[in-house]
Amino acid sequence: MGSNSAKALRGEIIDDYQVHPISIGDPVPMVGGAKNTEGDPLNVRVLEDSDPDSETYADYLQNGRSNGSRVIGAPINNGPPDFIAVGSGASFC
Repeated sequence: MGSNSAKALRGEIIDDYQVHPISIGDPVPMVGGAKNTEGDPLNVRVLEDSDPDSETYADYLQNGRSNGSRVIGAPINNGPPDFIAVGSGASFC
């Protein structure tokens, strides 16, 4: 997390690569830049999963054939002005 580079963003989405690993209590970098390149890497990530077809997370769990690629972790921050990591969450794509 934390790079303006489309290449770095693609690596973060597809390969779980972190430019700057974040621990609880660390600041979470808030970055600008165009993020319109993330659609294709998200699609690649979904297609890497052994269950690319489930429409809901409940179905995804129930089918029992996923490899977890459609679940992407992210830090949760406390908001402005500090954006300190207070936890972590996941998103289903």
